[in-house]
Amino acid sequence: MELHEQDDKYHELDNKASIIYKFVMTYSDFIKAIRDYGTGEEINMVEVHTLAEKKKWMGH
Repeated sequence: MELHEQDDKYHELDNKASIIYKFVMTYSDFIKAIRDYGTGEEINMVEVHTLAEKKKWMGH
């Protein structure tokens, strides 16, 4: 592969990687956001899923 072809491929892949990176960072902010899920308590999505799994495994 010629040097200019490698450079073109790098820029193509870098642009795609940037899109994925932006999505991951946006989603990370989204799951960390504090919300009221209808209980009156403010918690984030990770805490909700952790509590749901704990409840499932404890059989309640």
